[in-house]
Amino acid sequence: MKSSYWFIKNILSRKEVNEINSFIENNYEFIQPREDGSLTPDGKFKKNFEPKSISWGKIKSKLENALDKILTVNDYDIGCDLFNIHDTDHLLLNEYTTKKKYDWHIDGSGSEIFHTKLTVLINMSTEPYSGGKFELMMNNQQPVPELDKTGNAVIFRSHTPHRVTPVTKGTRKSLTFFLSGPRWR
Repeated sequence: MKSSYWFIKNILSRKEVNEINSFIENNYEFIQPREDGSLTPDGKFKKNFEPKSISWGKIKSKLENALDKILTVNDYDIGCDLFNIHDTDHLLLNEYTTKKKYDWHIDGSGSEIFHTKLTVLINMSTEPYSGGKFELMMNNQQPVPELDKTGNAVIFRSHTPHRVTPVTKGTRKSLTFFLSGPRWR
């Protein structure tokens, strides 16, 4: 692997970020309970917030161009065998206010049929914030500064450990896509 993550600058404009945030706030289908997230070995939740969930079918008209760019990066730089995104697949709008975080974890499906292969994060923040740094663990802790800018996206293999450090001021928002495909061979 040449890179531990891939980066797309300005995948969304500031105007698109505002429109998508507003759309999700008014149309999300449910709030994902913390219980659906990862646990520490002693049974504590790794995240202390609850994301808003929206189906691809509801939001795709606003994100089709972004998805095309993401799939192009996969096709030419990553090479994962991915399924199409279905209207019933869900995206998560994560909102981190002061002291909110997500400790080290990996993303997965728990399925016997398919695997979550890529995670895509887009910075959807509309106001300045402090803390809330995104990091990957590849042999050592690796900051991902490109995700600090509104509208930027990062893509990484879902089995890579990653975290968001606690926000110390303001509100950090991100949109998460999970791209799945046939089981790893």
